[in-house]
Amino acid sequence: MGIAASNAIIGPRLLANEPKILDDLAVWKKGVFKLAMGLPKWMVKDTYAAREKMIRAFMKWGVHEEEMTLYLKKRGQMYVARGVDLRDLAITNFGVWTA
Repeated sequence: MGIAASNAIIGPRLLANEPKILDDLAVWKKGVFKLAMGLPKWMVKDTYAAREKMIRAFMKWGVHEEEMTLYLKKRGQMYVARGVDLRDLAITNFGVWTA
Protein backbone atom coordinates (compact mmCIF):
# COMPACT_ATOMS: atom_id res chain seq x y z
CA MET A 1 0.00 0.00 0.00
CA GLY A 2 1.39 3.34 -0.97
CA ILE A 3 0.34 6.94 -1.14
CA ALA A 4 -1.49 6.73 -4.47
CA ALA A 5 -3.39 3.55 -3.56
CA SER A 6 -4.30 4.93 -0.13
CA ASN A 7 -5.59 8.15 -1.61
CA ALA A 8 -7.61 6.24 -4.20
CA ILE A 9 -9.24 3.94 -1.64
CA ILE A 10 -9.72 6.12 1.41
CA GLY A 11 -9.01 9.66 0.26
CA PRO A 12 -6.11 11.92 1.24
CA ARG A 13 -7.24 12.93 4.73
CA LEU A 14 -5.93 9.87 6.57
CA LEU A 15 -2.40 10.27 5.21
CA ALA A 16 -2.51 14.03 5.72
CA ASN A 17 -3.54 13.64 9.36
CA GLU A 18 -1.36 10.59 10.05
CA PRO A 19 1.82 11.04 7.97
CA LYS A 20 3.62 8.12 9.69
CA ILE A 21 0.86 5.58 9.06
CA LEU A 22 2.71 4.07 6.09
CA ASP A 23 5.73 3.51 8.38
CA ASP A 24 3.42 1.77 10.85
CA LEU A 25 2.02 -0.30 7.99
CA ALA A 26 5.54 -1.44 7.07
CA VAL A 27 6.19 -2.53 10.68
CA TRP A 28 2.85 -4.36 10.79
CA LYS A 29 3.47 -6.12 7.46
CA LYS A 30 6.90 -7.23 8.64
CA GLY A 31 5.39 -8.87 11.74
CA VAL A 32 1.97 -10.00 10.55
CA PHE A 33 3.08 -13.59 10.08
CA LYS A 34 4.33 -13.65 13.66
CA LEU A 35 0.86 -12.57 14.74
CA ALA A 36 -0.65 -15.32 12.60
CA MET A 37 1.62 -17.86 14.28
CA GLY A 38 0.11 -16.88 17.61
CA LEU A 39 3.30 -15.62 19.22
CA PRO A 40 2.72 -13.91 22.57
CA LYS A 41 2.28 -10.16 22.58
CA TRP A 42 5.57 -9.56 24.39
CA MET A 43 7.45 -11.17 21.47
CA VAL A 44 5.89 -8.90 18.82
CA LYS A 45 5.31 -5.67 20.73
CA ASP A 46 6.21 -3.46 17.80
CA THR A 47 3.73 -5.21 15.49
CA TYR A 48 0.90 -4.90 18.01
CA ALA A 49 1.79 -1.25 18.67
CA ALA A 50 1.82 -0.42 14.95
CA ARG A 51 -1.54 -2.13 14.46
CA GLU A 52 -3.08 -0.26 17.38
CA LYS A 53 -1.79 3.10 16.11
CA MET A 54 -3.30 2.41 12.68
CA ILE A 55 -6.65 1.34 14.16
CA ARG A 56 -6.75 4.55 16.23
CA ALA A 57 -5.97 6.54 13.09
CA PHE A 58 -8.89 4.86 11.32
CA MET A 59 -11.12 5.63 14.29
CA LYS A 60 -10.25 9.33 13.93
CA TRP A 61 -10.82 9.10 10.19
CA GLY A 62 -14.36 7.88 10.82
CA VAL A 63 -16.98 7.22 8.17
CA HIS A 64 -17.55 10.64 6.67
CA GLU A 65 -14.60 11.06 4.33
CA GLU A 66 -15.97 12.59 1.14
CA GLU A 67 -13.23 11.17 -1.08
CA MET A 68 -13.32 7.53 0.06
CA THR A 69 -14.65 4.91 -2.31
CA LEU A 70 -18.40 4.62 -2.51
CA TYR A 71 -18.17 1.04 -1.21
CA LEU A 72 -16.47 2.12 2.03
CA LYS A 73 -18.77 5.08 2.46
CA LYS A 74 -21.99 3.04 2.04
CA ARG A 75 -20.68 0.18 4.15
CA GLY A 76 -19.68 2.58 6.92
CA GLN A 77 -23.08 4.24 6.89
CA MET A 78 -24.77 0.83 7.07
CA TYR A 79 -22.59 -0.24 10.00
CA VAL A 80 -23.30 2.99 11.89
CA ALA A 81 -27.04 2.63 11.25
CA ARG A 82 -26.88 -0.89 12.71
CA GLY A 83 -25.04 0.26 15.80
CA VAL A 84 -21.61 -1.15 15.02
CA ASP A 85 -18.95 0.24 17.35
CA LEU A 86 -16.56 2.80 15.82
CA ARG A 87 -13.54 0.65 16.72
CA ASP A 88 -15.04 -2.34 14.92
CA LEU A 89 -15.74 -0.19 11.86
CA ALA A 90 -12.17 1.13 12.01
CA ILE A 91 -10.84 -2.44 12.12
CA THR A 92 -12.85 -3.44 9.05
CA ASN A 93 -11.70 -0.33 7.16
CA PHE A 94 -8.13 -1.13 8.18
CA GLY A 95 -8.64 -4.63 6.77
CA VAL A 96 -9.88 -3.29 3.44
CA TRP A 97 -7.01 -0.81 3.32
CA THR A 98 -4.38 -3.52 3.89
CA ALA A 99 -5.92 -6.07 1.51
